[in-house]
Amino acid sequence: MYEHKEGDYCLKSTLILSDTETLLDTISEFQHIQVIHHHDWGNVLLLDGVIQLCDAYEWSYHEMMVHVAMQTHQNPKRALILGGGDGGCLRELLRYESIEEVVTCDIDPVVTEVARKYFPQVASGFDNARSTLVHQDGAVFVKEYDGAPFDIVLIDSTDETEDTELGGQLHGEAIFADIKKITHPDALIVSYGDSPFSRFEFYQKQYSMLQKNFASVDRYLAFVPMYQSGCFGFFISSELAEISRAFHDHSGNFDDLKYYTHEIHQSCFVLPRFLH
Repeated sequence: MYEHKEGDYCLKSTLILSDTETLLDTISEFQHIQVIHHHDWGNVLLLDGVIQLCDAYEWSYHEMMVHVAMQTHQNPKRALILGGGDGGCLRELLRYESIEEVVTCDIDPVVTEVARKYFPQVASGFDNARSTLVHQDGAVFVKEYDGAPFDIVLIDSTDETEDTELGGQLHGEAIFADIKKITHPDALIVSYGDSPFSRFEFYQKQYSMLQKNFASVDRYLAFVPMYQSGCFGFFISSELAEISRAFHDHSGNFDDLKYYTHEIHQSCFVLPRFLH
């Protein structure tokens, strides 16, 4: 049995998966990495005891992290993923014919190794010619980067507290100033707000911080069953005066998408009254 206690930051709620089998339990240079198997969820990846993805439902998170921004941007060619060592966001970006390069920067190479072995359907894009994989602190990478600018930046890291050594800087105010220096003026930056139901204070704090640092910030929601409360919030930020919600219908291989649709692209921006 696997028991995950979210603690004070998530209403002290507990998620219990019964009848699990441990497939991997190891400690890398950076974090505690586990893979368990559940009869309904399939293989489940945990970092420092927190669920990151599972076979059964990873697609709703990855599709919504990627496709809303990609179909909103007029001509996305280069994308940067900060975190994302499992490869899920990379897989979704590579569906697009317009994408010329995706750079994935994740600090922990063991996460990628584990994903290749236990989640091959998620990590399928790492060998693609358009994929560049860097194992480095994301905040350092952004600060030191001097290459071609990006159109899309995805902050695919679930460690969001600024006082946490690993991953926390990817959600702090400083990194967004650096991101603006390595992106085109019309770039779209996607970050996550966790659940506005179970982590309302964090959600509001991130939203306020982004509003101070970008000309425009939009919000959308998705249903992600593997995360507490099931309702997951995303932010999409830009230096554009206004972020268009238009659906551009870019060409690509989308036949096997399981969550994202043209209709969801429009409806995901509709927020409940308490978030207005």
